[in-house]
Amino acid sequence: MGKKEITVNPKMIKKFFLSFLLGFISLYFIEHKSSTKAYPGKLDYNERFVNMDLKISALYLETFFGERVPIPTDNWKNRDVYYKSDFHNYKYSSQRYLKATIIDYKYGILFSLIYFLIFIFFSFFKFKVKK
Repeated sequence: MGKKEITVNPKMIKKFFLSFLLGFISLYFIEHKSSTKAYPGKLDYNERFVNMDLKISALYLETFFGERVPIPTDNWKNRDVYYKSDFHNYKYSSQRYLKATIIDYKYGILFSLIYFLIFIFFSFFKFKVKK
């Protein structure tokens, strides 16, 4: 019985890595649509307004796909989350989005597979527009 060879086009390998990169970049940008959920320590339900001096007991980034990423509170108060502070700094936010991307890795793989299938489709079928 003769040996069978499997040949892989080097362009397909490049497209595979490109689709992997595009899939996770897409996921990272989708994570920007995540929402932050803050839970204050003690609530007095008789008060009409939320006290901005209460410490935050739990802080989560709820991803676009429903996962929860815990965020360290560092003795933050309500005003730190709801008003302008380091919490809203993009340098800090990008770390949260990166953690969310790592937690939602399965969607990044799914996006990569979709990109790769699109690349394969357009490499096997050529479309021409006639005048």
